[in-house]
Parts: sequence; structure tokens; C-alpha cells
Amino acid sequence: MSYRNCDRCGRFHDHGPGSAWRMIFSGWPRFPDHDISRCRACVEKYGPFEPQEGIKPEYSCGIVKNE
Repeated sequence: MSYRNCDRCGRFHDHGPGSAWRMIFSGWPRFPDHDISRCRACVEKYGPFEPQEGIKPEYSCGIVKNE
């Protein structure tokens, strides 16, 4: 399992239920460039990511659900 840095607080966290993810697209045509994540505590405090303009929300960002 890999751990990621939260984009708000910088803590390492597992990509478990309640955390959020966002894929950053760049270039033309749009291709995935890199992804960022947010820990559960920061999602509760600051909210989830906003979708990137011009990209469908389901491909751009989301919250990890219970499996």
C-alpha cells in the first residue's frame, strides 16, 4: 500500500474511505498529468475537490467510498 501526502496539511495518509482524490489534466488534447489527494480530516474540514473545468466530474475528482 502506498501513502500519499495531503494537499492541505501535508500529512501522509492511506487512500481509504472518506479521503478525496483529484486528477489534474493538462495539454491539448487533455491528458492526465498528475493526481493529488486529501486526507479524511481535511475533507471534513475544507470539503472535497472541485472538478476541473472542461472535464467530466466523475473523471476529474471524487471521494473514496466504503468498499
